[in-house]
Amino acid sequence: MSLIGVLNIILQFLIVIILAFGLIQCKNSSFKEGIYFFLILLFHQLNSFFAPLYIDFVYLNFMKLSTGITYGEFTRLSFFINQVILCVALVYLVIGIRRQWCKYKVSN
Repeated sequence: MSLIGVLNIILQFLIVIILAFGLIQCKNSSFKEGIYFFLILLFHQLNSFFAPLYIDFVYLNFMKLSTGITYGEFTRLSFFINQVILCVALVYLVIGIRRQWCKYKVSN
C-alpha cells in the first residue's frame, strides 16, 4: 500500500471522528437539523468508503447486475447517489440555520 493510500485511510477515519464530534455537539445544543446533517454526512462518508469496495467486488467476481446496466453505469450511479446524499445533508443544514436565524431575529 502506498503512502497516499495510508493517508487516505487516515483522513477518512479523521473525518468520521470530526463528524461524530459535530453530531455530539449538535445533540448537546439541541440543534435538530444539525443532528440530521451530521448523521447524513456520516452515512455519506461510510458509503463513500464501502461503495468502491462493493463495486470492485462485483466487478472482480463477474457478478451479473440485475438491472441490466453496465459496470461503468453502475459506478456512475454510485457516485450520483453519493452526490444526492451530500445535497440532502446541505439542504437540511441550510434549513436549520435559516430557522435558527429567524428565531434570533424575532427575539431581538
